[in-house]
Amino acid sequence: MIPPARKGDLGAPVALVNRRGTTADLTARHGRLRATEVAAAEIPSLDEVPVLAVAAAAATGTTVFRDVGELRVKESDRLAAVTRLVAAIGARAEVEGDDLFVHGAGRLVHGR
Repeated sequence: MIPPARKGDLGAPVALVNRRGTTADLTARHGRLRATEVAAAEIPSLDEVPVLAVAAAAATGTTVFRDVGELRVKESDRLAAVTRLVAAIGARAEVEGDDLFVHGAGRLVHGR
C-alpha cells in the first residue's frame, strides 16, 4: 500500500536548487504520485490548478483541491474545463461546491 502524501504533496521528489534571492531552479524526478489535499492558499495562483489536476489524474487515489471556485469566473468556466481535461486522459473529476475532486487513474492514458 502506498502511504498517503503529506497535505499538498503528490509524492514526487521535487527540489529547489540554485537559489538566487526569490528565484530558483526546480528539479523534479520520476516518482509514484499519490492523492493529497490542496488548499487554494497553498497555490500561488489558481492558474496552476489545471496542470496540478493532470498530475493528480496520474496519482493513486482522490486528490481534493479546496476553495477553487474562482476558476468559474474570468473568460470561461475553467473548473468545468479541468473536469473535461481529466476525463480526456482517463481519470475522473467532479466538482462539489467550490472543491474539485480528481479521482486518479494511477497513470495517464496515451493515444486518446
